[in-house]
Parts: sequence; structure tokens; C-alpha cells
Amino acid sequence: MEVEKSKHLTKRPWTVTLLAILLLVEGVGLIYLGGFNINKIALLSNSFLYIFASNIPVILRSAGFFALGLLGVLASIGFFRIWRYAWISAMLLQGLCMIIALDSYFRDKPFYVFILMIYSITMVIYLNYSEVILTFRTKYPAEI
Repeated sequence: MEVEKSKHLTKRPWTVTLLAILLLVEGVGLIYLGGFNINKIALLSNSFLYIFASNIPVILRSAGFFALGLLGVLASIGFFRIWRYAWISAMLLQGLCMIIALDSYFRDKPFYVFILMIYSITMVIYLNYSEVILTFRTKYPAEI
């Protein structure tokens, strides 16, 4: 019983709080990019099927940005609450952001692709900070 109380009363390191804020900013930015890309749908015809078929890449990219934005917000909440899998989901988010950024770079070269790449690389560096890794480590401190 005392172990459970002390676990919840431990103070969160400032690096984890900073990463939670940065993940929240990234999640909101990715949701914004999803909305920005969905506005690029070309309405060339009155037929819904033709509009949908001609804009499949734009729709998929927008859906990807919305999904990554949701993952970023969930990872941010996990960092604020120090959930067990928050670090893994944050690293997954950075990897998927890099994949989408590289795909966008080789296809369209939009203005935001370099910002997304730099932000993802910076987040990976901060996520591998030793204090952050030790906060989310599941083994006992004696085993570290």
C-alpha cells in the first residue's frame, strides 16, 4: 500500500513535462496539417465518386496527419500522467512522422516537410535523454 502511494506522489522530471508540452504542440500541429491538406481537394465534377477517386492521395495524407495528431495528443497525455507506454508511442509517432515527411518530400515538397523532419529529429534526441528513459523504465531501480 505504501509503495503504491509513493509511486503516485513522485515528482515528474522537468524533461518529461517539457516533452509532454512539445508532444501536445506536435499533435495539434499535425491535426492542423490534416485540415490544411483536406482543403486541397479539387472539386472537378458533380460526381462524388469522381471527386473521391481523383483525390485519394490527398485524403489519405490528411487522414494520416489526423491519426498522427491524435497519437501525439494521446502520447502527450501519457507523458503528463506518466503512463507506461507513453514513451513507446511517442517514439512511434516520431518514426511515422519521418515516414510521412520523407514521402511528402519525394512527392510534392511542401513547405512544412523540413519543419516536420527537424521537429521529429529533435524529439527523438530529447526522448532518448537518460532522465526520460529512466522515468518510463519498467524494471526496478536496483536492476538498472
